[in-house]
Amino acid sequence: LGGGGEYFTLAQKESIPTFVNSVTQIVTEYGFDGIDLDFESPSLLLNPGDVDFRHPTTPSTVNLITALRQLRERLGPGFMLSLVPEGTQIPGGYAGYGGQFGSYLPLLWGVRDILSFVDVQDYNTPPLQGLDGEIYQIGSADYDAAMTELLLDGFDVCGDPAHFFPGLPARQGVLGVLT
Repeated sequence: LGGGGEYFTLAQKESIPTFVNSVTQIVTEYGFDGIDLDFESPSLLLNPGDVDFRHPTTPSTVNLITALRQLRERLGPGFMLSLVPEGTQIPGGYAGYGGQFGSYLPLLWGVRDILSFVDVQDYNTPPLQGLDGEIYQIGSADYDAAMTELLLDGFDVCGDPAHFFPGLPARQGVLGVLT
């Protein structure tokens, strides 16, 4: 669901049942075993003042977490959920948190127990900082390694140790590259 140039948000709580029913119908009708969320900027942005990924306040994020949990409840444990965020939306949260930077962190935190995998778009992102403090440019193995390290090892969100984002188990991290 989503993709570059596509805009989607669940800004209104009242939209959750429509989203859940629509996705359920599509998944059932076509025999899909899950969904892949590719909500790029500006679809998933953190509102000003939303500063803790563990307790998000941005309505579209809170509503999306609720909707995804309802989908999983309705479609069962075999239903797969994957996320394909832009680089700024997860590893970008290491250097800054707000707007698009780190915007998938609350979503990832909120569905971590029902998540199948995450594949960060290492190909669709600006240069970003790795855990070693270096700035990495896209298109290199070093970039892919540094961004994957952030995802799997975790990091202090916006450099703040009080807001440590724990890494994902290796089984939930996927590395995809363009050829």
